[in-house]
Amino acid sequence: MRTARSTTFRKIENVIKTVRQKRTPGAKKAHKQTGATVQQQLTLHQRMSDALCYIQASLDQAIDPEQVAARACFSLSHFHRIFKGMVGETLGEHIRRLRLERAAVQLAYGDAQVTGIAFDAGYETLESFSRAFRKMFGQAPSKFRKTNQRFLFPETPSGIHYSPGTQLSIEDPVRNEKPLKLGTTDFGPQRVAYIRHTGPYFECTAAWERLCAWAQGNNVLREDTLFLGICYDDPTITPENKIRYDACITIPKGIGPENDVTIKELPACEYLTATHYGPYEKMEETYTQMMWQWLPASGRDVPDQPSLEIYRNTLEQVSAEELVTDIYVPLA
Repeated sequence: MRTARSTTFRKIENVIKTVRQKRTPGAKKAHKQTGATVQQQLTLHQRMSDALCYIQASLDQAIDPEQVAARACFSLSHFHRIFKGMVGETLGEHIRRLRLERAAVQLAYGDAQVTGIAFDAGYETLESFSRAFRKMFGQAPSKFRKTNQRFLFPETPSGIHYSPGTQLSIEDPVRNEKPLKLGTTDFGPQRVAYIRHTGPYFECTAAWERLCAWAQGNNVLREDTLFLGICYDDPTITPENKIRYDACITIPKGIGPENDVTIKELPACEYLTATHYGPYEKMEETYTQMMWQWLPASGRDVPDQPSLEIYRNTLEQVSAEELVTDIYVPLA
């Protein structure tokens, strides 16, 4: 059955062009030149195109995000934000959509059973596949097959659709967000005391309470003390029980570790910076916007190092909407 479906897929690939999106994509916006040459911009886009081609060729198997990130020469810790920033949807959303688009082509131009198509699209039941397919194409799979006519893929931010075996070109997604005020700065070396928290970010309060109690007891808080968070993992892809976060405060020399309070020195590094205003729960949106707004035109790269967050106020001082957090993304 697998061989029969593979033969059908090859036939279907020959008619893919008849169902490609006919709408003319919006003209690419010119990148603001911030030190990047055209070749540098193309290199970053090519790296992402290589990852996208790998995804298209791997739809029949479980796709490992780490393998996709490696295709684009990015560390997994930053790749998902870069992917969403450049493609306009998360990696998981992109894969699910491509599999549904492939299913639509199979239904319209092939003769495989609907149940088999559903399983190939990654759905465990026909019912869950039918719900997802109807949501995207407005019809149940069985009715869609009966129409057997030319159709358009749904619009996407990037213009990337199911198109196996072709070279993919990324369109800059249309953006409605207000541009962030971005900059670069050097930070470090900086000595900090910290407590490691493992688990959901929103459960790190206990670590901060212990750290602040230690700091007050040892009289290390000063007017210029910074309260920092070191974020090692992307919460959109990392299991909650494996998310690592260091609650940190800057300290002078001469202070040593005690109990669960550890001391380390953050190395000097150049960072891309932006200020997030509002609840911590919406900070992921700012991270993503930093990636698409600045990185493609910059000619720079993001190394496998954690991001920093500097908290300028707290919920004990202001409401959630008034929180101010400086985000530092490392640059190579």
